[in-house]
Amino acid sequence: MSFLKFFSGPTPEKLEKKGDALFKAGLWGQAKIEYECALVKAEKGSDLSPGWEAQLSKKIAETKEALAKAHQKTAEDLIEGGYYDDARPLISLALEITSDEARTRELSKLLEKLESIQQAEMEKDLANDYYGQAYEQTADKTYEVTLDEQYHALCGTLPPEIQETYLSYGEKFKIGYLALNAGDFETAATYLSRAMSEDSNPGSYIPLELATAYLHMGRPAEARRLLVAFLKHQPESLLAYQLLCDIYWEEKDFQRADALIDSVPEYLADSIDVRILRGETRYHAGEFDEAKALYQKFLDEQGWQEKIAIAL
Repeated sequence: MSFLKFFSGPTPEKLEKKGDALFKAGLWGQAKIEYECALVKAEKGSDLSPGWEAQLSKKIAETKEALAKAHQKTAEDLIEGGYYDDARPLISLALEITSDEARTRELSKLLEKLESIQQAEMEKDLANDYYGQAYEQTADKTYEVTLDEQYHALCGTLPPEIQETYLSYGEKFKIGYLALNAGDFETAATYLSRAMSEDSNPGSYIPLELATAYLHMGRPAEARRLLVAFLKHQPESLLAYQLLCDIYWEEKDFQRADALIDSVPEYLADSIDVRILRGETRYHAGEFDEAKALYQKFLDEQGWQEKIAIAL
């Protein structure tokens, strides 16, 4: 053996055999390195036959697939154990090294699952961190008011006919609705829009609450679009008429406000709230005497009504 050959390290054949031994031992990452070194060394020595090159390339591919499979299994175990941040890089690495289409699909689905879980965890954390736990002091102890308890308390202030509907909505709506009532309109809009995208019911009340958030954020055009569509399915919602009138008054579009009020269902047309909307429209239009006359006429017909008296 020559002096140079002695220091040139193991031959490609020996590297391949070492890779085989490592592969059998389940050390696929190290086996891959040995096979790749064998291939490079054989290419440099100009003694690499087409058959041997194909053999080494096949072994490299097999180690990659074995390694990808191992990473996938480890990632699945980590996700099962709740170690989501540790699982993500393993899935990404497995996707990089695999060339198997079926495994690529499995890994992509696993990544989607992970992202879905992490999104749900993030929303849960937001609910806990943002709202925290409200504490109330009683005579004998302090107790925590949970997110659900806060939400149920708010829903208890709603008209009985829609309480059940609001209580049926999911976590995203709860977070958005609580944020809306807490004055955090950005958070409210984010979560209410997510809740709306997941709700297929055209008669849902979610657009009404999202429109309310948009109005507080200075986004009347988006609010108007939601409210107009909402009233097609919920024509008895007096709050929606009020919000739309607020928009039209701000835009000085009193003709459209009048048309909206005229579209109220007949059985609501003479209600106090609708009468007030008519009077307020005249007031915002600068027609003060007409507004006063409308209110006075209602009092003359219906007797004393505190809401009308206040408006008057």
